[in-house]
Amino acid sequence: MEKSILQSKSFDLAVAVYRKVADLQKKQKEFLLSQQWADSVATVALHMYLAQELHSKNSLSINLYTARKSTLKGLFWTNLLVGMEYLSSDTAKDVTQGLTELLKMLQASINTLSRKRQGSDEGHTLEEVSESE
Repeated sequence: MEKSILQSKSFDLAVAVYRKVADLQKKQKEFLLSQQWADSVATVALHMYLAQELHSKNSLSINLYTARKSTLKGLFWTNLLVGMEYLSSDTAKDVTQGLTELLKMLQASINTLSRKRQGSDEGHTLEEVSESE
């Protein structure tokens, strides 16, 4: 099955964040906040994978909402790491832009899914919801 845009973008962002986390842990010995940051961003990618692979009526909706929540957590941890002076403003800007873009796409997909559900009880795939936007 072909990857959705949400799946690709969230995975690429998770890889970039994990690389930065490895750097933070190695050079600055910061483990707690950076691990929370990495987990929240990776959870977005995980739920986009699950949304694509699981085909039940409620699975897509649950995974989109969970990914949105994790995106917001990722933004929180990014801001906290900046506030604690562990992240440079350039890194924070790049990650914040990526997370904000994902958040907008997730919300648009949730809105589309909601509109489609009002019209029928059929399950939808991530591609169907993403293509509608």
